[in-house]
Amino acid sequence: MAHAVFADTSRYPEFNESGGHAIHRDNYGEFIARLVSTLYSMDTKGCSGAAYQCSGIMVSGFERADDYWMKAFPVQSKISLSFLTKRTASPQDDVFQGSGFMLWPGGLIKRYSSRDVFEQKFTCAFPTDGGTGYELKAGCGGTPPIQYCQKQHIENASDYLAAYGDLLNRCGFALGVSADKDRSAFETTLQLQDYNIRKKLVYPYNEVLIKGWDKYAPEKIPFLGFFYVDVKSKLTPSGDIYIVQKNQLDFYKKTHLFAPVIRITGDSWMNVSFRYVESDQSTKIPDVTDVVVDKNSMAILSHPHK
Repeated sequence: MAHAVFADTSRYPEFNESGGHAIHRDNYGEFIARLVSTLYSMDTKGCSGAAYQCSGIMVSGFERADDYWMKAFPVQSKISLSFLTKRTASPQDDVFQGSGFMLWPGGLIKRYSSRDVFEQKFTCAFPTDGGTGYELKAGCGGTPPIQYCQKQHIENASDYLAAYGDLLNRCGFALGVSADKDRSAFETTLQLQDYNIRKKLVYPYNEVLIKGWDKYAPEKIPFLGFFYVDVKSKLTPSGDIYIVQKNQLDFYKKTHLFAPVIRITGDSWMNVSFRYVESDQSTKIPDVTDVVVDKNSMAILSHPHK
């Protein structure tokens, strides 16, 4: 698949070091927090393909205690994600779980890294929780397997509402077809999610499916970082910092890559902040480490670590 074309590359923050080896983890963590904040606030229509190629944050809550999210297909059949963006911010829960991990936008990581990373193989999107279970099955999961909307001649939001009304998980929109078709299908998904939020229906977060990775190689996952929802904020559901730190350390031991923990806080999902906090990180990861970003940059972070 061709890399996404960006409407305005200057909107993305730059990293102030050459990247790769011997990076101070706090410098990198501050950069990731800034990048995540930028991605969350960006216009979702500024990408030549689906919005998730260059904007928003793909997050997934921890559903089990093991490293299932690092495993390959077919052992790990599918991974459920949610596209988190200010455009569809809800007064209520914006994520399935308050603790989890974040993936790089599929078309953006090559801007920052020359590493050989897995391509995210998107298969299906729902404007709400799709009830997809643990298996990819026909591409959209479910028991019995959920059909693609397009196979039912449902191509846009009007088609969907005419067919199913407020039941927003009866079919999923096929992804991984082409840049134009993916863009259209995902835009329809976001429109229906916005409809869900306005109508105050159930599960305001979306669900986006990708296949398990090509092989078990955690260092090749396009991994942006971890997140948790601050229990002291007014956001729900709240997260568990200890579960996140455990996964952060496990990922580091397997890859020798530092992926920062980002704290999400705020008084509502429509007014959130993404913060890197030094004390949120596992104390067993060294201060100077390797990171996925490895390209030179001329820009300087606003508050580099000293």
